Amino acid sequence: LVVDAHDGPQAQTRFVLRKALQNKVKPIVVINKIDRENAEPHKVLDQIFDLFVELKATDQQLDFPIVYASAKNGFARADLKDSNTDMTPLFEAIVRYVPPPQISPEPFFQMLVSNLHYSDYLGRIALGRIVSGSVKVGDEVVCIHRNGSHEHANVTALFTYSGLEQVEIKEAGAGDIVGLTGFEDVYIGETLTDSDERAPLQFVD
Repeated sequence: LVVDAHDGPQAQTRFVLRKALQNKVKPIVVINKIDRENAEPHKVLDQIFDLFVELKATDQQLDFPIVYASAKNGFARADLKDSNTDMTPLFEAIVRYVPPPQISPEPFFQMLVSNLHYSDYLGRIALGRIVSGSVKVGDEVVCIHRNGSHEHANVTALFTYSGLEQVEIKEAGAGDIVGLTGFEDVYIGETLTDSDERAPLQFVD
């Protein structure tokens, strides 16, 4: 949950935090722009805590980790008195507090399309996290459309990310966030899987 060290919680902060708390998520609070002359990180932290209470956060959620940062200058700190000059404390907080992805024990491939990109060379790129099983370039995959119809296609390319860079790969497995091409008509909320026999994954608007 990123909050400006001067402006404090905004309307969008309230909206995002309410959704997170409803989904039983424990946020990492990042107070950004601490480099500004008019920054008031202690005051903003009090405002954030009050917002958590107002939105009926649990005791566990109220015990949120805090990171102070200046994204512009490329540093994050676990304590305002620290003097480090990189983002290591933020990365360490993510590794420590963000749980690993939930992976289904089912052996077959399933993925829920959560976003779309487009390539002039490859067409639509379906983005999402693989829920179970694995997939590789050349596999025949079924798209279960939201209207219940099924469409078959072969995977023509797979992508993942290394930092901000998109990297082409040959195979991916459960827990991986990937981009997959091969379908001309695929949309957010649709399920990609290995067989017509599978049930679609639940999509939350």
